[in-house]
Amino acid sequence: MDDGAPRGRLVRIPVTTAADAATWTELVAESDEVLRYVDVVGDTIVLGSLRGAAARIRLIDGDGAIIDEVPLPGEGVACKIAVGAAHPLIPMFTTGDDEIS
Repeated sequence: MDDGAPRGRLVRIPVTTAADAATWTELVAESDEVLRYVDVVGDTIVLGSLRGAAARIRLIDGDGAIIDEVPLPGEGVACKIAVGAAHPLIPMFTTGDDEIS
């Protein structure tokens, strides 16, 4: 469910008041990028997004503040399987052991 943000946004939702959208905290607002993939590594949230066909991977903290952007070798795809980079079922990156690849 995109809850009115078709390009995606990231919110923190308290479990006890999940049905009340007024208690949600927006960490990443909808933008001109399409938020495609989110994962957590340690205390860091990893965001994979697309602007046009160009991939972007950013790291944010639990409050939504940008920590860093992962440098990519150039504009384009950030996916182990380039053909499926924009496919919603194929992740843009993988995580594990406190790292992303």
